[in-house]
Amino acid sequence: MTQGTVYKSTGSWYLVKAGDKFLECRIKGKIRLKNISTTNPIAVGDHVIFELENDGNGIISDILPRTTLPSSFSSSPNLKPLFGQLSNSCYTSN
Repeated sequence: MTQGTVYKSTGSWYLVKAGDKFLECRIKGKIRLKNISTTNPIAVGDHVIFELENDGNGIISDILPRTTLPSSFSSSPNLKPLFGQLSNSCYTSN
């Protein structure tokens, strides 16, 4: 299993960077069956775990917990906005 970061999302395919390589990946079926209410549970910037298939593509088997939120408001005291909605500021977690 390999860890990578999602750089692009198009339909059911994701461009994932692992080390210095970019790979095309898809979501494993069990991720869609978890208690996720969105149709696309993976966002650009998410850290994922994937396995390589024989054809060189990957299958995303897990989504790692997010440490930042892409909004100007945070629902958790430990998470801070990554981008300010109306400002030029960029915030990160501690």
